[in-house]
Amino acid sequence: MSKHRLIVEEDYDFLCYGLSCHIKDYRVAWHLNQSLKFNCKRSQLEIHDRSGEAFEYATFVHRDPKSHLRFILINNFSGNQPLIKAYKQFNMLMVVEGYIDIFDGERFMANLQSIESIQLVTELPSSPLEKIQFSLFEE
Repeated sequence: MSKHRLIVEEDYDFLCYGLSCHIKDYRVAWHLNQSLKFNCKRSQLEIHDRSGEAFEYATFVHRDPKSHLRFILINNFSGNQPLIKAYKQFNMLMVVEGYIDIFDGERFMANLQSIESIQLVTELPSSPLEKIQFSLFEE
């Protein structure tokens, strides 16, 4: 009798944007609330490094029930420790998760760039975030 194995690969589709700005994370969230009509709620993302030390990164989450999208603004630094070392030149990361097939990324980037406190917005490959995606997207 042969055995069959079911291998389930949970994977999330998401977009990632790098933001460079000179203001605190809560002020960026406030600007998103004002400019894009978001309703960002603050939470924490706790990540453990290889030695077991825990680092907490501030996150601000906005859910859009109409478009079935979730926007997550992440402070890329906990003290001097970057969340994603490959993106240490960015203060914040903006992750868009959900039905991204119908999401207008160009328009979203233009809206982010129109916020005067944000100096640079760049679309980034999401592959460096894949190792923390389960922590990031858990409800």
